[in-house]
Amino acid sequence: MPAATPAPLAPAVQGPSNPSEALLQGLLESRDEAGVLRLQAHFVDGKLHGLLTSFDEKGQRVQEAPYACGLQQGKTRIFSAGRLLAERTYQAGVLQGEALTYAESGEISARQRYVAGALEGESLFFHLGQRVRSERHVLGLLEGPSREYGPDGQLVQQSSYQKNLLDGALTRYWPNGRPMEVLNYRAGKLQGAPQRFDADGREISGSADKLSFMQRIEKWVKG
Repeated sequence: MPAATPAPLAPAVQGPSNPSEALLQGLLESRDEAGVLRLQAHFVDGKLHGLLTSFDEKGQRVQEAPYACGLQQGKTRIFSAGRLLAERTYQAGVLQGEALTYAESGEISARQRYVAGALEGESLFFHLGQRVRSERHVLGLLEGPSREYGPDGQLVQQSSYQKNLLDGALTRYWPNGRPMEVLNYRAGKLQGAPQRFDADGREISGSADKLSFMQRIEKWVKG
């Protein structure tokens, strides 16, 4: 997640009286016209070194980002309306390691991992503590299986990606676990007509219109 754009720096007591004549050193602060603190940053020899904290117009934290020799280093925290929204880890200014996103309840809503600035490996997404989606990335691109789950943990859709494009079968499932619909993709393009099945596994004739198919789904859900 991109860092929030800081307000212009204004030297605090520990800063030089004229920053243009010397390298920035120590704690510097920026306040808006109303006197609200909008940014705190630490400098060593003109480079950010230590914690940079930015605030909104109400004085609530927006971001806490540690720096070392001018580059983000360590765990950056992003806030919204005072609550923790996300945590990202940086190494020498590049995203590296686990990345977490949080729901309003404080529960984790997404767990991902970065390697050298790109998403890598399995990403998991949650709602009310339940897993709702999983997917995989290679060098920042979707690659391999992607799955979506219902509130009860039941698999509701499964697909496959190759270099960020749908490739292979995309299957949607009935609550009883049987396939509801199968669509085949190659390099992101649909191949042929979808196959549709009723809840008992019988293929529905291609002549059945979309409304009829959706009515079958509604009937099943309502019981």
